[in-house]
Amino acid sequence: MNKCKNSPHDQHYDINNYYNKTSIKKIWSSIEREIGYNKDSDVVKHHNTNYGKKMPLWVLVELISFSNLSKYYNSLYTWDQKIIANLVGFNNNNLSNWLHCMSVLRNMCAHNNRLYNKTFRPATKLTKGFLRFNPDIKNDSLFAYIITLSRLLPNKPLKKDFKVSFINLINSYKEKVNFEKIGLVDNYIKLL
Repeated sequence: MNKCKNSPHDQHYDINNYYNKTSIKKIWSSIEREIGYNKDSDVVKHHNTNYGKKMPLWVLVELISFSNLSKYYNSLYTWDQKIIANLVGFNNNNLSNWLHCMSVLRNMCAHNNRLYNKTFRPATKLTKGFLRFNPDIKNDSLFAYIITLSRLLPNKPLKKDFKVSFINLINSYKEKVNFEKIGLVDNYIKLL
């Protein structure tokens, strides 16, 4: 996908640029449906009219579901995954897992599923160093997913706001909830 930086910015439409060709065909079918749902948006109209219905990848990313974004990333060749992961400061295997985990969490929230006292699959990949210093963290817990979400936030102000909101939420339920059931540990504030 590194080729997408070059004009005419449509190399992502070429199936040969993907490692998992079977998967990408399914993903593209789903993406086309999502574009159809957004057919009245200005950006879709603009690209349909001016560029023969082809959109640059950065435009498509604005339209596709989080689940498709995760699957899309996993369909890329490893070197493309590494380039993307490197740009955002992560290892490609962790980013792949984290996108999948966040897709699962997003879907659970969107469908009003229970998050309390639940084992999460897939387990999030927290680094070995992190787990060595925090052996009480269960990487299949809601709190592990929350740590992952915090790591994915793009800047310090957002991370700080997230941390403050999470601490306030925990404090508001302190007397009512057994936080071990979400994998919360005593030093949780330091870990966010």
